[in-house]
Amino acid sequence: MCESDGAGPWHNRWTAAMTPARPACAPAPASRTFIDIDTRAVAAARSLVRSMGCGQRCAATIGSAELVASELVTNAIRHGDPPVILEVTCDGATVQVQVSDTSPKLPTLRYARPATTNTGAG
Repeated sequence: MCESDGAGPWHNRWTAAMTPARPACAPAPASRTFIDIDTRAVAAARSLVRSMGCGQRCAATIGSAELVASELVTNAIRHGDPPVILEVTCDGATVQVQVSDTSPKLPTLRYARPATTNTGAG
């Protein structure tokens, strides 16, 4: 889901929420960080999700959340404007990953490239 509030510097906010098959993951305090736009950005995003401490019962969900965070951060870096902010929350039932950037442009619908491209969009 992408939402734009049109107010303030944070124009684009991408949010993904995952609920584990077995509920009652350990809650953890929300974590928010600015992501540096460099070659370590995606690894930093995955590390933040992994370090949230949501508990072992959420291991499968945390893996999915890491993947989602890396995709959202990659998209924000490639198509948005810095700074990029990553927020992760684990409330005991849901792991939520949110990435924001300051680009005034909303995403546009694009069609998938042929499967022979190596960008993951085919």
